Amino acid sequence: MIRRITILCCFAGLLCACLCILPALAAGEDAPVDFAAIPVTGPPPLQVTFSAFAPGADTWDWTFGDGTGVKGSTPEKEVPVHTYLEPGVYTVTLTAYAGNAYLGTEKKEAYIVVSGGGITPSSTEPGAVNRADFSATPKSGPAPLTVYFQGTNAADVRNGWANEWVWDFGDTYLLPEERTDISNPVHTYTFPGLYTVSLTIKGTGGREDAVVKKDFIVVGGITPVTPLEIPPDFVAEPLNGTAPLTVQFTSSAPGADRWAWDFGDGNGSVGNGAGEEHPAHTYTTPGTYTVRMSVWTADAYLAMVEKEGYITVDAAPPTPTETLPTKTPVGTPIPATTPCPTETPFPAWMAAAGLGGAVLLLGRGNRRG
Repeated sequence: MIRRITILCCFAGLLCACLCILPALAAGEDAPVDFAAIPVTGPPPLQVTFSAFAPGADTWDWTFGDGTGVKGSTPEKEVPVHTYLEPGVYTVTLTAYAGNAYLGTEKKEAYIVVSGGGITPSSTEPGAVNRADFSATPKSGPAPLTVYFQGTNAADVRNGWANEWVWDFGDTYLLPEERTDISNPVHTYTFPGLYTVSLTIKGTGGREDAVVKKDFIVVGGITPVTPLEIPPDFVAEPLNGTAPLTVQFTSSAPGADRWAWDFGDGNGSVGNGAGEEHPAHTYTTPGTYTVRMSVWTADAYLAMVEKEGYITVDAAPPTPTETLPTKTPVGTPIPATTPCPTETPFPAWMAAAGLGGAVLLLGRGNRRG
């Protein structure tokens, strides 16, 4: 009896193993997973279109090698588009599923190569300084315009490594998370205009170089199809005062759903909340400031309003440090002088008697003589 039970258990375990292994083997044979990409190399920002090959798949999970990826079952996940912003060599992985069934994974090592951007290196002569240069994509477009800069980096420099970058994008302020201390920054221009951009790089051994490109970025506005019945405007309260001066701005822009502000002191903001429509800003340094406001509706640019010398901030009056003498208030009676308790007043009659006695004694002395 025990022998029969043992045999039945062995057959049951073998049957379970076959049921688990055979579908996996069949899936591996019948559903190969692969993908391709165009292009696979180029300077940043490099936009790459991927295309998956996995018959029967309805879910595609991608990792692009730069810390990002996509997951999902929508058709665009089968042919995703990804932009690489930094130079480097990237490994790409695709995993495909059909419902809850795993179909397979394809991993391609060092598949995407993003070059350094073709920046001209410095001279190879001994003692040569670093060569500062940069490119940008795009260099023109409507506001708000996001620009990807590619500056001289360590791989582009001879006789020393660039280890410090100082960018001036030509406008007055940076948005949150924007940086100027990296070789490949991303900057957003929120106002129309011509912008001069400069880059200063520093390297080992005191090497330093700078480059300035005048009117390098061109940012324009898109004229609305329908003319605006009420032009956008803004007011502020107060318009002047002593530092620190907090000013409340109020926008009037019917139909706008996004605002960008330049307060003129190197600070600004952009967004679509109530705090962006009617922002408050504190000026801490005396001066006269020009204020600008740009507005959009549904990502269509409406207009820019600029008020030159709009806010005036004066220096706070100095705090007096001189100690003034104490004065007796007018109308306060001055107390009479009280004689010292140890002194006794000398009567006038005693003085006269003493003088008379002295005269008599002097007369007697003369007669005796």
